[in-house]
Amino acid sequence: RSEEVLLRRSEISDVVATHKVDSPFHVEYTEDEHDTWQHMYGRLRPIWDAHASPEYLHNLANFEGAIEGLSHGAPNLGQVSSWLSGRSGFSLAP
Repeated sequence: RSEEVLLRRSEISDVVATHKVDSPFHVEYTEDEHDTWQHMYGRLRPIWDAHASPEYLHNLANFEGAIEGLSHGAPNLGQVSSWLSGRSGFSLAP
């Protein structure tokens, strides 16, 4: 299992290393990675609801509405960056 994780990290590192600035960035997540995201999101969401500030929860609701299927799988950096850029002018890069 740890060899699989190391191989996967290497694959993602290769995608990042060849990324060109201002070009789309996309990683195809595995089913296992989506399952992990879904599990952790499901565990954290009630904690955020109970303890996060109203401002955080407002923006989280906007984010969840903009990123289809967020609670079911890991969003891609490009999706997150587009949403963030439209709201704040900031963008993300690998």
